[in-house]
Amino acid sequence: MQLQISYEPAEDRLLLTLGIADRRVGFWLTRRLTAILWQALWQRAGSSVDPAVTSTTKEWLLRLKQDRARQTGEVTQEPGLQTGAPPPLVTRLQ
Repeated sequence: MQLQISYEPAEDRLLLTLGIADRRVGFWLTRRLTAILWQALWQRAGSSVDPAVTSTTKEWLLRLKQDRARQTGEVTQEPGLQTGAPPPLVTRLQ
């Protein structure tokens, strides 16, 4: 699976593109929705940390996990994922 998020100045939105096998799907994200999505992902990541630790330690452990993921994961800027259809605008998360 490949995930790409890019900023499109003409739309003033983020384009979230998912690539699974040979299929590509894109979604426009507003700033408000991106903030909500980011918070939900951060909370999900935080649920994997022992709840007995302090909030400062929890944040440090999450940042450590994030750094490890960056070091082991392959991050590429080009080429971008191309979708076949125009991406829909996401207006609600469940």
